[in-house]
Amino acid sequence: MIATLIGIVFFCWGVYCVYDLFTKKPATDLVVKILVTLLILCTNFVGTLVYHFYLRNKLQ
Repeated sequence: MIATLIGIVFFCWGVYCVYDLFTKKPATDLVVKILVTLLILCTNFVGTLVYHFYLRNKLQ
């Protein structure tokens, strides 16, 4: 039960990260956006944390 709730929270956070990537980073190359999106969605927990705490400020 708890694991399901944590999974839902991280999935929603991942969707928000993808939304943030495509709306607030217009100068970033499309290929980079697609690769980061795959990272976020395929590795839900790790990808979300990496994007939010590291890549969000590194991308243009």
